[in-house]
Amino acid sequence: MTTTSVKQPEEIREPSLVDALIPLLLMIALLVTSIVLFGLDAAVGPLQVALIMSGVVAGVVAHKNGHSWEKLGEEIVKGISLAMTAILILLMVGALIGVWNMSGRLPRWFITA
Repeated sequence: MTTTSVKQPEEIREPSLVDALIPLLLMIALLVTSIVLFGLDAAVGPLQVALIMSGVVAGVVAHKNGHSWEKLGEEIVKGISLAMTAILILLMVGALIGVWNMSGRLPRWFITA
């Protein structure tokens, strides 16, 4: 006689204050460390690494509180897709300003500001 055990979904718990502060404090510490170590060169790469690492830690904290990796992945994709409209608008405006700049059509008040 074999019994098949069905895995019950974990209960999703509300994050505690410590759970909420861990990614935030880690991000602040990594950003400050990057700027102290690399100065202005931190914008080339270390700042992005600090932000990605704090995002990974936030995902681990969410998984610890009962969220599944699949659900976290779906929510990340949903968040990125919501932001894509604004990102594309900013890219188009930047391209338009670049074309105006190269063609010499920018107003004088815009160049001297």
